[in-house]
Amino acid sequence: MKFGISPFGIWKPGYPAGIQGSSQYDMLYADAKLWLNKGWIDYFAPQLYWPIQPAKQSYTALLKWWESENTMGRHLWPGINTVGRRGPEYVQEIVNQVAAARDLYRIIVKVLFTGVWLV
Repeated sequence: MKFGISPFGIWKPGYPAGIQGSSQYDMLYADAKLWLNKGWIDYFAPQLYWPIQPAKQSYTALLKWWESENTMGRHLWPGINTVGRRGPEYVQEIVNQVAAARDLYRIIVKVLFTGVWLV
C-alpha cells in the first residue's frame, strides 16, 4: 500500500517565477511542498490542470518545479485535466502533456481527471 496526496498544482504564486494563481499554502492551509520535501508520502500527484501555455500557469513549468522539490525521490505522478475537453486542440494538449512528462522525467504514470470520456 502507498500513501500519497494530490494537492492543488500551485504551491504559491511566484513558485516557480512567473506563476500566477491561487495559493494552496495560504488559502487551503496545506503545505504539500513540505510533505514532499520531507518524504512523508510515497507518491505525489499534483493537480496540474492547466495547458503548457500560457506561462502564467504552465503545466510544464509547474511539473519541473515540483520535480525540483522532490528531494527525497518520491513517485511524482502529475494530474492532467480531461474534464470537458473534447475538441482536437484539447486532445493534442493532453498528448503534449503526456509526452512532456515522459520526455522530461521518464514519468510513465499520469493521473487523469476524469477519464470517463476517454473510454
